[in-house]
Amino acid sequence: MNYSNEEVLSAMRLVAKAVGAKGIGMNQSLVEGASEIHIATGGKKGDLLPMASCVAVAMSWLTLDASSQTHAGKIHDLIQACATAHETDVGPLIDAYSHPKKFAVHFGVRFWIPHIRAHGLDWVASPKECREIHDRQIVARGHTQNCRWSVLAPIKVATLTNRWKRKAINRITPPLGSTVRTGLQNLLGYAVPTPENAAGHQVAYGLQHRLAELASVSVQDVNSGLWQLGA
Repeated sequence: MNYSNEEVLSAMRLVAKAVGAKGIGMNQSLVEGASEIHIATGGKKGDLLPMASCVAVAMSWLTLDASSQTHAGKIHDLIQACATAHETDVGPLIDAYSHPKKFAVHFGVRFWIPHIRAHGLDWVASPKECREIHDRQIVARGHTQNCRWSVLAPIKVATLTNRWKRKAINRITPPLGSTVRTGLQNLLGYAVPTPENAAGHQVAYGLQHRLAELASVSVQDVNSGLWQLGA
């Protein structure tokens, strides 16, 4: 059977909408979980989340089990200790923290602490500030180094919890961990190369943006939908 271009695109829109719908549901749950963690660490219901909380929430995703909220509280305490320490070198504080995925947590905390120290624990990063941090990190590391997940995941938390407009959300690269890469492979049969392959990662990011465009959802909704397909 010979399908027209429009029929092919229409079918692709249905697929993209299904992925986006899965992601929207997941992101609603992530926002609720983030609010619970924020309240448990001294915040108030309905607050915009400061980056200290966004980092703690994102790092808690590394252990999506019953221990997640406990880890989030401990990571928030670690961030608070680092942000208020008199010493400029907080490496020993971070190195002493134990976690099942220690490297990713340590990288994320080390990256975000200078920003949080500069702005304060109550700093709610604006879309413009997150975009500038995002762009500097992309330029510094390119689309390599999978540990950048620890930088991009807290920004994802901010986009979801702090009510960003879709246009601003879609200017941010979503985190691309192994589960999302597996989701892309399950959906499209495209095996995203290892983190060292910059071109492969750029294609993966481009695919997520295209799916978001077809479904008229945010790229973070597609990202979470793909995560579920890969889990």
